[in-house]
Order: sequence, then C-alpha cells, then structure tokens
Amino acid sequence: MPVLDNNYLIGRVVETNYLSSRVLLLSDLNSRIPVTLDENDTQAILKGTGGKQPVLEYLPENFVIEEGVAVYTSGKDQIYEAGTPIGKTNLKGSVTLFSDSSQLSFTKIDLTKKIKESF
Repeated sequence: MPVLDNNYLIGRVVETNYLSSRVLLLSDLNSRIPVTLDENDTQAILKGTGGKQPVLEYLPENFVIEEGVAVYTSGKDQIYEAGTPIGKTNLKGSVTLFSDSSQLSFTKIDLTKKIKESF
C-alpha cells in the first residue's frame, strides 16, 4: 500500500506485523518506481540513493533535464495510482521530494484498491 504525507508519496508498506508496519521510503537504496515527468509525459525510473534525493534513470536518449519539472507516479507498476505527486527535478538529475521523510510524525496509508471490471 502507498504511504503518503498529505498528498505526497513517500514510500510503500512492504511488511506488516501485529502492531507496526515497515515502509520502504522513496529515498531507500532498494526503492525503484516508474514515474512520469510533467512535461510531455516522459517516462523514467526513480531510484533511491540512500540520501535525501533519489535520481532519475532510464530517461530517453539525449533527454535534457530541466530544473523544476514536476515528477509524478506513472501507475505502470500497478502499485501506485498514476498522478501522485513526488517532487521536482533539479539540474543534477535528481529529484527534490515534496515531503522530507526524516521529519515525519504521521503518515497516511492509502487503503483504496482499484478493482478491474471484467465482462
């Protein structure tokens, strides 16, 4: 399940116990999610670095990263709903997250699950 701070994605639940859950943050080294860049719907993978700013990988050839472009979930992994805001690009090829996960006290877990209709 996605984990949100306000409406901004910070990670997902990967394990649950009786009284707690383990969350894989977007900044974690093991985190990789498909994303869409606001301009022209460019697709990429957001990879955690273990630091505060994950990086964009697998961008199209000769793609020039512009500063301040919004990054959203693409929904292609069918874990995250498409269009959930994540952060903004900077010129280094990394993403400044909208939410600082080191400063969180409370989060919201999105328990809604879309059910595919079959006819």
